[in-house]
Amino acid sequence: ERGEFAQYLIGRNGEFYGTKGTAYPVEGVCTMAVIAGILPEIQKTGFRKVVPIYIVPPSYEEWMRRVGAHQDADIEKRLVEAKESLQAALDSDGFSFIVNDKLEDAVEHFKVLARGEPVADNGGQAGRIVAEQLLAELTALRG
Repeated sequence: ERGEFAQYLIGRNGEFYGTKGTAYPVEGVCTMAVIAGILPEIQKTGFRKVVPIYIVPPSYEEWMRRVGAHQDADIEKRLVEAKESLQAALDSDGFSFIVNDKLEDAVEHFKVLARGEPVADNGGQAGRIVAEQLLAELTALRG
């Protein structure tokens, strides 16, 4: 209510997660991982410029392989969150998408977007297509 947090989330069980706006630098570039659905709130915080970027794995199978490597006890909860976040990003006109297939290429793509420069593949169209496929897989498997 006082606008102290740049991002926050109240979990399904009432737990609170948040990052105060003062935790971010006043000058220069900063990155933060957020749930795509809170982008409108982030844009209200007074940051000079917000460049929403969604980084996706190259396929659902690769995503599950990467997720499985983390041994997360709340995997189902995280997949529901991922589905909601993918949907919010795809519903927004402001997001650019990066396919994290080759790390070096994904980092370079990120740097280009962060500088506000145009990207070579139609504004991340390949990433958007992968994001749509991931969302379709999540929806089909998890309802």
